[in-house]
Amino acid sequence: MKKYLLGLFAVALAVGFSAFKPHSKVTDYVFFNTSGNNQNTANSNYEYQPGAGCSQSSNYCSNTWSATSEPSVGAHPSGSPTGSFQTGNYVAP
Repeated sequence: MKKYLLGLFAVALAVGFSAFKPHSKVTDYVFFNTSGNNQNTANSNYEYQPGAGCSQSSNYCSNTWSATSEPSVGAHPSGSPTGSFQTGNYVAP
């Protein structure tokens, strides 16, 4: 009987500790439409450009995508955007 209880205790400990693995923190990053294609929403037209901005216009300028680490400058986003497309013209940093 003690052998079974020890086994159940070991399983309970393993399950308990596996539930507390550190999770990757997901952060939203702003990517800018650097393609000059005014209404395109394709990920390939957007780049991570810290310090960039948007001037006023009706063109698609930026959106946010989630990532577990900061993208490198010039990287394109992957997956679906997490925000809505912001309008304006791309202004380089």
